[in-house]
Amino acid sequence: MVSLLDAAKAINLDTKVRRANPDWGEPRIAEEVAKLRAEHGTPAPDPAHFDGIGDEEPAA
Repeated sequence: MVSLLDAAKAINLDTKVRRANPDWGEPRIAEEVAKLRAEHGTPAPDPAHFDGIGDEEPAA
């Protein structure tokens, strides 16, 4: 079931980890999510909702 939701982009990483490991507690889930994010990186912003504003300071 998780793979179908993932293929449809209808499930987030935290929920995938929780469903795949229902016996894990919060600390273990957070650790695994952090590992996966570090391994796979953060996806690019959705171009339909990207406003060009980020956390960076403007160049002088």
